[in-house]
Amino acid sequence: MKKIFFIKLSILLLISSCIISGIRIYTDTFNVFHWSDIRFTSGTPNKNFIKTKYILSAPQKFNAFLFGSSRIGPMPKDFLPCSLNGEMLNWYNMTYPTGTPKENLETIKTFLRNGVNIKMAIVQFDDIMMYDTMSAHQKEPMKIPYQTYEKNKLYFYFQYLKIKTEPSIISDVLRYNSEINEKNKQDFYSYGTNGPENDFSDNTSSEDTEESEKYRNYSDNAYTEKTAFNDLRDLSELCKKNNIKLILLTTALYHTAYRKAITRGYLDVLKEAAQNCEFYNFSCLNNFTKNYRYFMESVHFRPTLGLIIEKTLFGSEDEKSKIREQAGDKLWGQKVNSNNAEQYILQLKEQLDS
Repeated sequence: MKKIFFIKLSILLLISSCIISGIRIYTDTFNVFHWSDIRFTSGTPNKNFIKTKYILSAPQKFNAFLFGSSRIGPMPKDFLPCSLNGEMLNWYNMTYPTGTPKENLETIKTFLRNGVNIKMAIVQFDDIMMYDTMSAHQKEPMKIPYQTYEKNKLYFYFQYLKIKTEPSIISDVLRYNSEINEKNKQDFYSYGTNGPENDFSDNTSSEDTEESEKYRNYSDNAYTEKTAFNDLRDLSELCKKNNIKLILLTTALYHTAYRKAITRGYLDVLKEAAQNCEFYNFSCLNNFTKNYRYFMESVHFRPTLGLIIEKTLFGSEDEKSKIREQAGDKLWGQKVNSNNAEQYILQLKEQLDS
């Protein structure tokens, strides 16, 4: 009797597990099971996995990429280079939440291993990204790196099967209207951005921008390890070795976030980074970063400012001069390296004092 009871119990548990797993796969909070048919719900998708998986599914489709955190997600295609050395460029925005230099490095390695012919890469870093680590993201379902899947597919998916689906997500999925979200879906697969990242409006209120500073978390042990700087150096060397034109840049922050970042040592980050690589700096004070209409909130600028950043990088000298005149800031978008870092940081300090 006991044997029959345990057999029945085992069957019941197996059926229950299958039902629960089926529900979690169907609702798919982080879109890892539906990477090729993404749904936009109140859950944050794992864009690291989804975007990498998508690019590898058609390795010849794109040859130019933006890498970094969501902070440079709103970089539109409008003023990115259309060609390089006579070859057409097809851009895709690979940015995902707190994308660290290590993750960007590993993603490029993964692309190269799998036949993606990268011609150009724009890679962003800033204060938050230098705090975070790729290993820490293993514990965050919306950030688990694609390389985890690459190493052990069963383990990767099992991590998501263990996660209980929130009722709000189930409700979102059951009421999901694919027609309404079709444009977001097309935008996502054609360039990697959707929704607010494509919104050129300026309906931010100053209260929204100031409020975001209240919940911005910073690590108390920031910059104690220099691994992120080494990753920037390794990334630069990898791109050089593979004939990839690399542009490293820092992000534009609303002035309140920028000032707070500096109290946490951001200027030291810029100085240290310059010893390992060359980059363009957009973290400074000017008419752009003091105007809340250029920002969704304090650390995410709007596509309008993303377009200005692109023109600063790729426009003619006359266009660049006009933009810096509009910014009222000669430091905006300047190239920083080991030769001028000390003087440049001094100028940033003088800018703060004034």
